[in-house]
Amino acid sequence: MSGRREVLGHVHFPPHVLRLVVALAAAGPLAANQLSAQRSPPSGRLVFDSVSSAALRQNLLGDRGVRGLIVYLPPGYDGQPQRRYPSVYLLHGGRMSDSAWIGHGGNGYYREWPDSTKPLSVAAVMDSLLRVGLVHPMIIVMPDARDAYDASWYANSVIVGRWEDYFTKDLIAHVDSVYRTIPRAASRGIAGHSLGAFGAIKLAMTHGDRFGALFALSPCCVDFTEELAFTDPSWRATLQLAETAGPNRFKFANRYDWAHFTAAAAFSPNVGAAPLHVSWPVTATKAALVPVDSVARLWTSQTPVALVRQGAATLKGMKGIRLEHGTREPLANLRSGARVLSDSLTTLGVPHEYAVFEGGHEDRIAQRLRDVLLPFFSSVLDRSPLVPPGLK
Repeated sequence: MSGRREVLGHVHFPPHVLRLVVALAAAGPLAANQLSAQRSPPSGRLVFDSVSSAALRQNLLGDRGVRGLIVYLPPGYDGQPQRRYPSVYLLHGGRMSDSAWIGHGGNGYYREWPDSTKPLSVAAVMDSLLRVGLVHPMIIVMPDARDAYDASWYANSVIVGRWEDYFTKDLIAHVDSVYRTIPRAASRGIAGHSLGAFGAIKLAMTHGDRFGALFALSPCCVDFTEELAFTDPSWRATLQLAETAGPNRFKFANRYDWAHFTAAAAFSPNVGAAPLHVSWPVTATKAALVPVDSVARLWTSQTPVALVRQGAATLKGMKGIRLEHGTREPLANLRSGARVLSDSLTTLGVPHEYAVFEGGHEDRIAQRLRDVLLPFFSSVLDRSPLVPPGLK
């Protein structure tokens, strides 16, 4: 890749995959079904795991620091005990959980559109792609990214825990020790949706020694502009609520009050400011909303748009980067932020792809996983086996 490649919903498959697709189309449905049956491997399986994290136990709330994760192991994993696999870390959106990717439990789940009653299953998507040879076997890691208020923002906070350290140290160390991954950055990808995409971008920028490829689907909050600007009228309601409410009230508040409070807990914690223990980046007078510059800088310094320059060298070394969002995203922040970040990457000479697909914030997730995200990682992650010690 050189600079930015802009595409509208297209997928670039390797030649052997294109030949298979053409052959199946020419042979007709019966031959395609016969070929699929002949090649069909057994299904992969899900493991429901958990991590006890020293990083997450460092919090003001008494959180015991244990978080779940769901791991997809590809077909053949159990029958080939010497084989190792690339891994993809898949981060869910805010107010959801790891089980959002498998269609049950947690705070909600992603759906199969246009049949919105059918839940998305990452395992079923991977199995279907493997059966027709569109992806190589990979381990998919789906961690629970929720702090006590359902949004960690992937930051180290004295209030809710050291979530950046958890993802880049404790979680990866656990996965690489328990499962047969290829434990190096070139074989480890990170992706996310919405707030999970924010986390994927941020962690990839700041921890290039951990991740070798990045995919951001409908990333939110890459900068604090549009609806998330410090001068947005929604801040008045948040500040009014803060005068009388405790932190749990914010957990169940509307999306703006919730986003403002959880970002404050992550980016501007203030132990001495009970009961919320946060500093706000905005104050309100009768006439106007006034940013508190010292606090606002704490927030903006954590955004991908602010981090991109110092992270450019790391990003240039990645094997692949793709940003994309829908034409009908509900927030202008999502649409403009991704474009601004892509423009910055282009200016800095960071190879990447930027795409706009037909769809909204959640109604094309399954399709993007099948058509783009999983084939992307399959094509760019290094599948080479590890060199045994002493043979380098």
